[in-house]
Amino acid sequence: MIIWKTNYNIPKEEIDSLISDLKKDDRSFGKDIKFYSSYYLPVSERPEKKITSVYNDIITKGSKQLGLFNRADLTVPFWMQVYPKDCGAHKFHMHFCGQEILSWVHFLRPSSKKCFYFIDSDGKQIYPHQNEGDFIIFPAWAIHGVDPNTDDDDRVVVAGNILLTRIEAPETSSRSYLVNDNIILWETKVVNNIQKDD
Repeated sequence: MIIWKTNYNIPKEEIDSLISDLKKDDRSFGKDIKFYSSYYLPVSERPEKKITSVYNDIITKGSKQLGLFNRADLTVPFWMQVYPKDCGAHKFHMHFCGQEILSWVHFLRPSSKKCFYFIDSDGKQIYPHQNEGDFIIFPAWAIHGVDPNTDDDDRVVVAGNILLTRIEAPETSSRSYLVNDNIILWETKVVNNIQKDD
């Protein structure tokens, strides 16, 4: 399921500060999901916005190696999640909704037992490596979930998507349009550059 990976460690003090800021905001704790998430906060108020440059650099590097850089318009929303002990199972789900081409997870402070998993076509759970600092990119349509954290310490990740709004190829150009909250329309133009001999 993983199509690109790297490793980048955020300093411990910086992670501690981000966790503290997230936990101070009452809006961050999901009543149904039992973990802290900045997903519920306005983007301008998310603690992890302080490390946006880290993710811009990583996504740029990944998009270059995946052949997307300079031929696609990408946006990269992301959010932080903190899973306390015995909390935070995240039911399996996918992120694809029409523009999300890729999804990613940065394991800032993983638990001792692997919690993040993919679901394969047979319904089997597959647990990738998830060491401290591991950053993985996977298809947005990949079904994934999270087991409860059984450690005494918090499990901390930053997750995000890579949204595609335009992509170019030698003979095609594709662009997406948001019609409304439920409909995204894709348009592909074929450009035939073949010249006929006279």
